[in-house]
Amino acid sequence: MQLTKPYHNMGELRSDLQMQKYDCLITGSDQVWNMSTTPSFIDSRLLLFGPESCKRFSYAASLEELNYTEEQKEYVKSALKNFNGISLREDSARLYIESFIGRKCDRVIDPVFLLTKDEWMKIAKVPRIKGPYILCYQVQRNKRMEEVAYKLKKESGYPVVSICNGAIRWIKSDYTFYDVSIEEFLGFYSQAAYVVSASFHGVAMGLVFEKPVYAMVKKSRADRLRSIMKIMGLKNYIVDQDNIDNIIEYDEAKLRQMLIIKAEERKKGLLFLEKMFS
Repeated sequence: MQLTKPYHNMGELRSDLQMQKYDCLITGSDQVWNMSTTPSFIDSRLLLFGPESCKRFSYAASLEELNYTEEQKEYVKSALKNFNGISLREDSARLYIESFIGRKCDRVIDPVFLLTKDEWMKIAKVPRIKGPYILCYQVQRNKRMEEVAYKLKKESGYPVVSICNGAIRWIKSDYTFYDVSIEEFLGFYSQAAYVVSASFHGVAMGLVFEKPVYAMVKKSRADRLRSIMKIMGLKNYIVDQDNIDNIIEYDEAKLRQMLIIKAEERKKGLLFLEKMFS
């Protein structure tokens, strides 16, 4: 959604007079408080711009690793003093931030869950391959995803469909796509029989579309994926390097329970937003 002009540095952002018209600034979701990602724009992700009168809060802010230096902790603590509310996406991140800012934070679900499956379907496009199939999506390579996908293929007989986010073909699959639009991406999820993903949002969209999801995790930097699967009551479907040979079939009762949890988490997230805007 191109609703504002692009800013190429913090100077442009801070000097733009249009910023004076805003009433509220919100930061959130994936890795916005990761200090190693685009360091020159960390100030923007901590809302260190705009008029002092603006209401500021975070919604489901996330980190990658809980490893700030003492200097970074002081910097974040100082920035968050101006926030009317602070919410994190993972409990581990919430507890970590609380430990050095001396302030209570909330834990809320990722914003993709604030829309229901039916609301996402309003913009979905019918994919070029008809389901059912095993849908694979990853942003960075997970060496054992192909093994999981083909184990499911052997058991189900469904073809393997792989969506790539760039020019690299991560796994061998029956169908590989490099040019999937947002609308078709949603359509692919809507017709999948299974979802196998090593990406947080790859897993999250599988849960949004109420699919049996297998979350591929590595030994490090896996807290985000482990967290969402545990919140949804699906920790048995986290696939790490050690349990790849013990992939279990999805329990329908677990999927029904997930729908209840997902609705409760969505309500909790919306209540936090209502509280911030009230």
